[in-house]
Amino acid sequence: MIVIVAYDITDDGRREDVAQLLSGYGPRVQLSVFECEVASTDELRSLRAQLRERIDPLEDQVRVYPTTTPDVRRALHHRRPHCRGT
Repeated sequence: MIVIVAYDITDDGRREDVAQLLSGYGPRVQLSVFECEVASTDELRSLRAQLRERIDPLEDQVRVYPTTTPDVRRALHHRRPHCRGT
């Protein structure tokens, strides 16, 4: 199962801890967004618990969106054109 994890974390240390954790589950696709692969609902529960341990719920926000692998593969990717210096 693929889950999209997006976060808004105010503290640099907590933000780095969360990014480090998520990098073990999948690629960073935006500055504060990861596509994470979990093998089971138990692993998803574990990931969510680890995220809760790393954030301040009064200051930070983490959203976890479960999806399916085919949905992620069909996702559209829009990027800024690459500009080369003159």
